Amino acid sequence: EGYTSLLTATFQYCEFAVSATKNGWVNTTVLSVLRPQSTYASTTEWTIDGYGLKNSVGYDIFKESKWLDVIPSLGVGFQQLNALAVELPDSMGSLAQGYIGEEKHTLYTNPAFILDFNGVVGLHSGKFNLGAKAGYISDISKKRWRTGDQLLKTGATTSLSGFYQSVFVGWKF
Repeated sequence: EGYTSLLTATFQYCEFAVSATKNGWVNTTVLSVLRPQSTYASTTEWTIDGYGLKNSVGYDIFKESKWLDVIPSLGVGFQQLNALAVELPDSMGSLAQGYIGEEKHTLYTNPAFILDFNGVVGLHSGKFNLGAKAGYISDISKKRWRTGDQLLKTGATTSLSGFYQSVFVGWKF
């Protein structure tokens, strides 16, 4: 709980998406990268970053429109948060505690399998697209962090469930 106030509650992802449409059905694959956030807690620097890959299938309920798309979708995917803890030399201690004179780096990961319920409203003119997307992600995996392949039994839990929204600009091929 003490670390919840050290990072912002809102994460910013940069996404690259490719969509294919046939008979009103829209298949979209999205690769996302979380913009890193860093903060200090005592003598430890924490950096959070991450990535994701998901696929959604939806149906354009205005498929006959030349300028408007309204697409409710359901998707599945994988996302991972990474937390790198860099303990500065003032906090290290002795050789018995694993300190041999350098900063100590520990990487924690939180992989998640997700379900994505979303809707897209898009406007297009010729090949140019502009739109907005909103949805809810449900994290259906374990909420505990890992180091290496070991699940931590104590400590913070993190769920990637929650509402999101985005805007996009696109180009039709």
